[in-house]
Amino acid sequence: MAAEDSQVGLLIALEGGDCAGKTTQINALREALKGRKVAFRSFPTNRPSVQALLKDAKESSGMHRRALMHMAYAADRMFAEAEISKLVKEGYWVITDRYVDSGVAYSVAAGLPADWCDTVEQDLQRPDIVIYLRVPPEVTSKRAGFGEGDNETLAFQMRVCNAYWAMYDSYRGDRSAWVVNGALPPEEVTKKIVGIIEQAYTRKTQHKDIDMSVYAYLAQINDDEEYPCSEADRF
Repeated sequence: MAAEDSQVGLLIALEGGDCAGKTTQINALREALKGRKVAFRSFPTNRPSVQALLKDAKESSGMHRRALMHMAYAADRMFAEAEISKLVKEGYWVITDRYVDSGVAYSVAAGLPADWCDTVEQDLQRPDIVIYLRVPPEVTSKRAGFGEGDNETLAFQMRVCNAYWAMYDSYRGDRSAWVVNGALPPEEVTKKIVGIIEQAYTRKTQHKDIDMSVYAYLAQINDDEEYPCSEADRF
C-alpha cells in the first residue's frame, strides 16, 4: 500500500485475551504499514488520574470493586477519545491494543452484567474494525509471560473468551467484527490483519455515503481462519 496524502482515517481495535499475541501483531503492523499514516495506542494507559482511580477501586470490595474498576478503565478510554477522534479525522489509521470490547469481556468474566458494561461506554467512538485474535486459553496459558498479570489464570481466561464470543455472536449482521486464528504463525496472522484493514479501507473510500462505524455492517469472507464467531466455536 502506498502512502496517500488524502488517506481516509480508520479506528481499528485489536482484541484478545492475555498472551494472545496482540503486542506481537502491533509490532509487526508498525513494519507492515510503513508508508501509511498510522498511530498506535495501547489500553490501559499510564494516565496518572486513571491509575489513581484504579488504586482506589482495587481497595474496595465485592461487586462495587468490579464496577469501579470497569468505570476506571472506561474513563481511560474516554480521556483518550478526543485525541483518537482527531487523528482519525486527520486521516490516520489508529490501531489500538485493546479497546471497548476488552473492557466488557474482562468485566463480564469478573461477574458484571454485559448490558451494564456496554452502556457505560456507549457514547465512545466505535471502531471501524474490531479484530479478535482467537487463541484457546489452553494455548495462551503456555506462552511466555502468562501468569504475571492479575487476570492470568486459565479459568479466568476461559471466561474472558466466552464473553468475547457472546459479544461477537450478538454483533452478527450489524458490526464489523472479525475473528482471526491467532494460533497461526505470527507472519500469517499479520498478513490476514493487513488484508482485513485493506478491505475495510476500500469499502470506506468507495462508499463514503455509507456509515462504516462498527455498528454498520459485519464483514463476511470465505476463509476458515477469519470469520464472525458462532456458537459452535465457543470455548
